[in-house]
Amino acid sequence: MFNFGKNERGNVTLSFALMVVPMLGLTGAAVDYTRVGAAREFARSVGDATAVRIASADDDIAAQALGGAKALLQERYGDQLEALDVTGQWLDEAHYSVRIEAAVDTRILAAVPGMPREIAFSLESVTKRIPPTYATTPPHQSLLEPEAADYNRIYLYCYDDERADEPDRGRRALTPIADNGSPPTDYAAQGFALPTCGPGEVVSYMLRNVRSARRYPNRWDDPAQEVYEYYADTVLDPETRVMVHDVRGYRVVGGSTRTPIDMSVSPILETIRCATLAECKPVSQGGIVPNRRTGRDPRTATAACQEGMYMYFGWEDRPPGLGWTDRDYDDIRLVVNCPVRERVTDKQVLIVK
Repeated sequence: MFNFGKNERGNVTLSFALMVVPMLGLTGAAVDYTRVGAAREFARSVGDATAVRIASADDDIAAQALGGAKALLQERYGDQLEALDVTGQWLDEAHYSVRIEAAVDTRILAAVPGMPREIAFSLESVTKRIPPTYATTPPHQSLLEPEAADYNRIYLYCYDDERADEPDRGRRALTPIADNGSPPTDYAAQGFALPTCGPGEVVSYMLRNVRSARRYPNRWDDPAQEVYEYYADTVLDPETRVMVHDVRGYRVVGGSTRTPIDMSVSPILETIRCATLAECKPVSQGGIVPNRRTGRDPRTATAACQEGMYMYFGWEDRPPGLGWTDRDYDDIRLVVNCPVRERVTDKQVLIVK
């Protein structure tokens, strides 16, 4: 019989034949997976750049940018990429996602029985858009002729609604700016400097009302008096420039204890946006502010308060639901320029994934 065990040349040939397939598989895996890795890295750079471009743009360029990304990948790899898909979407107001899915055809593994003819990959690039931050410069203001028996003092403060749950309720730098004293107090001459509101803060106003004290200066700051405070807690929409006032009221006892008032049934503030300073006058004087009349409902400004325009504030110091009121909304009136913002930081876009 033929002795296979002693035929060394045949054993070498057989051993080599048996080793070819796994060696080819290992070599193919190394080569093809290296190609996939390179394609994936290039796709990652394209995805990152595309996500940054879309998130940085002021206009909607998503379709153009995503199409350009796909064309760039096709130009680089041609028919080596199968089932190429490039999509994008806003995950929320700040985060934009670009997803790339593709498959790389195998060149060596495809020749090995049982090995894949393509290797798929997918990746996602996510960017976070941080809007520019602004500081709000102090407004210029003028006080129209007040009408009230109570003593009323207006304060300016910086309000940040993101800090509304903090001990100071998001209100900072409370500064007196006007009152209905006879004559009105000159707070600037007394050294009260208006604050500059920082990023995230909006100029807002507080009315401090001391009942039946206008003619008695010694009562204006007396904690034993009947005192009310009304905070406008203003928010300025950065896109529409519409000012929204979430008015909060308190009955102040002993100078420090504050009992909240339901302002939903006690409207206290009238706001009117004026395109020019001349408009912020009563109708009888050629403006758009209502003439003095009792028993009326207050107006609320819904138009954008653009830089260069003005906002009229008229307070009813005894709002409905808190005893007698004449509902004329002119007990103390203030005209201020719309918030002027100074850019502190530019818009930023960060790759977060």
